[in-house]
Amino acid sequence: MPHWADWEMRAITRMGMQSWIRSLIEKGAGASAIKRAYNLTFSIMRAAVDDDVIAVSPCRSTAHSSQFLSSVAAGASSVRAWAARREARR
Repeated sequence: MPHWADWEMRAITRMGMQSWIRSLIEKGAGASAIKRAYNLTFSIMRAAVDDDVIAVSPCRSTAHSSQFLSSVAAGASSVRAWAARREARR
């Protein structure tokens, strides 16, 4: 995962995960791309917990929420629409 390449696993937090997802949305990534990236990261973090590399996954709160991943899809288009309106006002 390019975003996390220079990070130690134990330094990645739940808030960091949420910020990463927000940045993907702001960069215009599609909902399915965000979901795939998140699911891959979730799997890596789950394996790290299983292998005792980290104690707790930073994906723990968001992973159990299908509502969260659904909001990514809705949020991506909403954020892009908001950004377009904001840019048009400038």
